[in-house]
Amino acid sequence: MPKFRDYTGLERTPPSMAWLIRERAKLKGMIEWRQKRLEQLPREILEIQSKLDALDQVIPLHEVKVDPKVIKGTRRKRKALVPHGMVTRVIYRVLREAKGQPRFTSEIALELLREAGLPITHDNKVSATERVAHRLRALVKDGTVTRHHSTELGYCEDGAWSLPKDGWARDDEDDQEPYLKAA
Repeated sequence: MPKFRDYTGLERTPPSMAWLIRERAKLKGMIEWRQKRLEQLPREILEIQSKLDALDQVIPLHEVKVDPKVIKGTRRKRKALVPHGMVTRVIYRVLREAKGQPRFTSEIALELLREAGLPITHDNKVSATERVAHRLRALVKDGTVTRHHSTELGYCEDGAWSLPKDGWARDDEDDQEPYLKAA
């Protein structure tokens, strides 16, 4: 990865320029990733379409007559990565142990994989990060988690999160998670 001095020609790049360079690099990376994905989509669509066409030819041959064109599409549901409630429990535990210091989505996702006993593969990390980020956004709306990164662009690769100041300081040391206590 190029150093800031490769862009500025200076031995020491001012922090303001370093930030601008980092932000531009992130945005450029987001665009390149999406362009690469867009290039792959037409090929994937053609493969799926050929499978659909094959099914459309087979369905009328069945003794029960069904017009394949009237069958509506459905979205595929993904399999649960971890048991129900585990994502929330891990989020609260990691943020509580951080004692008010922000933690990144990827840190929480890795802890989720460790606690679930799942192998730390690329696919598992991506899936866990997506699920943790989704749950964190819901917890922010509930007011039980604080976001420490900008949402101006609507996308943050690895956000920073913490519990509100009163959310991690607890008198009791039982295993019950904050915000999940019975009133």
